[in-house]
Amino acid sequence: MQLLFNNILGKALTRKASDIHFIPSDKEVILKFRINDQFIFIETIHQTLYQKLLTFMKYQAGLDVANHNTAQSGRYLYKFKQLYYLRISTLPLSLGNESCVIRIIPQFFSEPKRSSELLDLYASVKKGFGCSEIFAILKFPKSIIMLVYFSEIFGDLTLYLNNVEDFLLRNYKIKLNFYKTVQYPLVLLSFFIIMIMILNYTIIPEFKSLYLNMGVELSVLQIILTSIIFNLPLILLLIVIIISLIVILSICYYRSCSVAKKIQFIRKLPILRKLFIRYKTYRLATEFSLFYKNGISLQSIVEIYANQESDPYLNYLSNIINLGLQKGLNLSDVLKETGCFEPGLIKFIKAGEKEGKLEIELKTIQ
Repeated sequence: MQLLFNNILGKALTRKASDIHFIPSDKEVILKFRINDQFIFIETIHQTLYQKLLTFMKYQAGLDVANHNTAQSGRYLYKFKQLYYLRISTLPLSLGNESCVIRIIPQFFSEPKRSSELLDLYASVKKGFGCSEIFAILKFPKSIIMLVYFSEIFGDLTLYLNNVEDFLLRNYKIKLNFYKTVQYPLVLLSFFIIMIMILNYTIIPEFKSLYLNMGVELSVLQIILTSIIFNLPLILLLIVIIISLIVILSICYYRSCSVAKKIQFIRKLPILRKLFIRYKTYRLATEFSLFYKNGISLQSIVEIYANQESDPYLNYLSNIINLGLQKGLNLSDVLKETGCFEPGLIKFIKAGEKEGKLEIELKTIQ
């Protein structure tokens, strides 16, 4: 009976059936599968064989084998490439005769697949890794990892996790707004290009043929406009290809540059320059405020930046600050020379240096 049961279940699972129905008649039992809410006839089974199969199924589902006059329902785990949850139900039709339905539910007992990242995360937690190391496994942005790392050492981790949440939420909202802003122009542009292509293959050839047959001479302006409309899809495609190549080459060049050259490159791009300066201003204000709040001196901050290996920009910044301080410059003057920060930050740092309240000023600009 096990072989027969496996054969029927194998057919049902292969055909992605949701139910298996055994419908008794006078001399035989009709087997049907329910697939996409439709009952599909499969085969017929002899009554004697069905009674043996029914006894086997009731036993496997933990039902009363001797009871043929009461509706029963039980469950059974079946493995076919994965675990399936089978609900086996019987219903008496006449004296000693029962119908049977098997409901197949794969999701309840299927084993979740654990990715290698999830296993690494679980192992790291068991080993007692810090929050920053967990964030690194989860592939958070480097700036977030560094902020959490510094707060673990010098500050209140709970407080700065709230700051991290706010930062990520703001980034998420900015991305959503960007997608909404770009979405509709792209749809309209696509619709416009499709309309131009339809005109090129339908109306414009008819007009050309009509002008030719009537002997009408087109003006220079009409010839230019017709040529532009006819070649517009190709022109747009070339523009997209050229822009894509420029972007790819720019990214490759940017990645091969040193930190100083990367900063110079970004500062030449108007929109990216503004975003870059705002981001670096926010990050410096956040980190320095954290350091000063916990009594970390500027020299120690420079050493921390120099010794970390996660962010080359911080190594570059530590070198710039160190050289500037050795020349006798104030922190505000050194940061101003880098060109990476907003003028407002420089003013707040100058005010904080004069009044000895640099932490409060940085917190304000943050």
